[in-house]
Amino acid sequence: MEEVLKVKKIRLIVWNCVLLILGLLFCFLPETALSVLETVVSSCLIVYGVFCLVAYLFTPILIRDSSFLVSSILFILTGVLLNAVNSLFIVGMGIFIVVQGVVELGYGADLKLYGDKKYWIDALLGLIFLILGVAIIILCNTHVAVTIVSLILGIALIVYACGNLYLILALHRTFERVKKQVESQNDDSNDFKDYNIK
Repeated sequence: MEEVLKVKKIRLIVWNCVLLILGLLFCFLPETALSVLETVVSSCLIVYGVFCLVAYLFTPILIRDSSFLVSSILFILTGVLLNAVNSLFIVGMGIFIVVQGVVELGYGADLKLYGDKKYWIDALLGLIFLILGVAIIILCNTHVAVTIVSLILGIALIVYACGNLYLILALHRTFERVKKQVESQNDDSNDFKDYNIK
């Protein structure tokens, strides 16, 4: 059991270190990193769409689902468009950030209704996301938009990875402390049994 946990811990540490490196790349090489991400996303969409289309064609006619065909074509078209139109990916990211801003504003409004004094933090984050998202959509064909999107992605990845690494370290320390307590209790109980036997 302990060996399994060690392997999982190592995998999580490696994965979060990779995310941390990606975050740094997005911050320091914005155009290159975003271009690679765009290529990877569009390629994955095309491959997945082709896979779904092949699976649909090889499915018996009686149990074929037309929605599966439509979704596979949409995946392929989206991937092709992302590859062909550079600004489309930036616009998509801008829309995503705007939606996140609206969600954060909603959280802020809910917290205010519940009487939470820190509601303004979510409201402020929502407003910042909204402004950034709209700016990205308007400036989608400029270097500024690419830099903003890359920085947001980079900072998000860095914060996420650092938070996870801190959590892994904290859990490891807690596990070691509990393990020592259990071992010391077992040693005490064994000493007590030995004393009773004597």
